[in-house]
Amino acid sequence: MHRPRPLVIALAAAGVTGGVLFAGGAAQATAFCDIPSMPDGFLALRDQPSAKGKLVARMKEGDEVMLNTTVADRNGWTRVYWWKGGRFNDDGSFKGSGKASGQGWVSGKLLGDECG
Repeated sequence: MHRPRPLVIALAAAGVTGGVLFAGGAAQATAFCDIPSMPDGFLALRDQPSAKGKLVARMKEGDEVMLNTTVADRNGWTRVYWWKGGRFNDDGSFKGSGKASGQGWVSGKLLGDECG
């Protein structure tokens, strides 16, 4: 009787698991997004989901945000965590969500297609 090799079984299981876990990846929004170049040079981060909300920061190209998926979008505004200059240190290590430069609301349509 021929018995399958353990490595072949492990690779087949990994392929099935990976397919199940990542099958919907292309249809989902990216959790981390680069701030796009804006005509006026910045994208407003606000304390409320409205253009009338207090300006928290002027996010610029090269900055990065993470979508806060625990809070529902409101009237086209998305809750985000913001890292000035990106979320990584010079050595490539992650600054950490506790080290974010700020958090607030940003107009979802201005984030671009990358963020869904």
